[in-house]
Amino acid sequence: MGQSSVHRIDRTTASAKGLALTDSALARELALVHPSVRRRFRLTDEALQVMDTIVGCVRVLLDDSDPRPVRDRIESLRFRFEQFVPAEVTEEQVAKLITWVEQNFEAETKKWTTWISTTGGKKFWLRLVGTARYERLTQALATDSALLVVATRRALRLGLPLAVALDDCLEIVPPGQRAALGSLAAIEKGLLHMAYGMDALLDRIVDKTGIPLQDALVRDDELSALTIDVGEIVNRLRDLLTAESMERVGALSDTLSRKLKGYEDALTYSADGVSQAASSLIEFVDRLLRDAFTEAEVLDWVSNNRPGDTSYVYVKEGVARPTKRAQAMCFALAGKKPEGDGALETAVTLSLIEARSQAQKLKHRDSSTDDERELLHALMRATRGYVVFTLRASWGVADPARLEGLRLRLAA
Repeated sequence: MGQSSVHRIDRTTASAKGLALTDSALARELALVHPSVRRRFRLTDEALQVMDTIVGCVRVLLDDSDPRPVRDRIESLRFRFEQFVPAEVTEEQVAKLITWVEQNFEAETKKWTTWISTTGGKKFWLRLVGTARYERLTQALATDSALLVVATRRALRLGLPLAVALDDCLEIVPPGQRAALGSLAAIEKGLLHMAYGMDALLDRIVDKTGIPLQDALVRDDELSALTIDVGEIVNRLRDLLTAESMERVGALSDTLSRKLKGYEDALTYSADGVSQAASSLIEFVDRLLRDAFTEAEVLDWVSNNRPGDTSYVYVKEGVARPTKRAQAMCFALAGKKPEGDGALETAVTLSLIEARSQAQKLKHRDSSTDDERELLHALMRATRGYVVFTLRASWGVADPARLEGLRLRLAA
């Protein structure tokens, strides 16, 4: 009997076990390995199903032939996880599932995939499964790895505008406030440089391992790392961010859109452009934060998420009032509870408050020096960064009804 016939019989046997592994080449091949061998690495049927589900989700998101919007594709992925979560599930059961994935899937899979790449690991697996099976396992690993490399590269490049937006925000955050940014404070060259470095690292991994990217759901420009100069791409992306911020703000409020345009017109045409542009920036920030949420709503958000933090509340004439930072942070999170430490939202919030504070100092200037103009450009870049980040990252994934409520408030 030839090798291909054995391969077909093995697949039939795997199917008889009830494992419906349709997306991960590696999971399918591992399912054909003798159970006693898999048990040595804690590669249970459940682990293979999780692996197959993850690769399947990646395929759905990468498939350019799928006409559905990305939001609809993401929504469709829920059913893929239903096999792991019963219809009636408690928070305790979800917590146990997450713990299982962390302990039995992520840790164990990382351990054996790292070990198998060593000389000793290769020899061990060759003895356990034989040459033919080992070759199919390595090919399957390369196939799945290609998808993950393409997914990582595409995600990095889709995130480049946000990286520039965040870099523009971080640029004006005072050194004394960077301690509140957590791990972001340690990034010296900026998020864009980090993304560039990761993109180049993927090339080195592909060159070293021979992962077949051309066989994955890859676009032509994803076959190799970016070669465009960092400075040039920053300028291009800033132009895109300017257009995007105008478009997003215009979709929310004509009044806010006019404030942004007033800033541009003042610097371009007015003799006292610095003063007028600074005033437009301040008016934009104040109008946005004042109309998005009432003071009572912001105070309620603070009491639930930042209780006792004096930087979020002040008292005037015996009445508690939210600070600008509280308003900006509440908006940055779309009025929701922060996930994790909220370092990104904190970064853009601090930058917006600093932009407004610096603009306040320029508001009454009679001069319009080149340095003042450059400072105003930096302040507006940070403001646009705040707008694009919050409307993409927080409001972009919020309940559509919440976004429509914001639009109605700002348009009033």
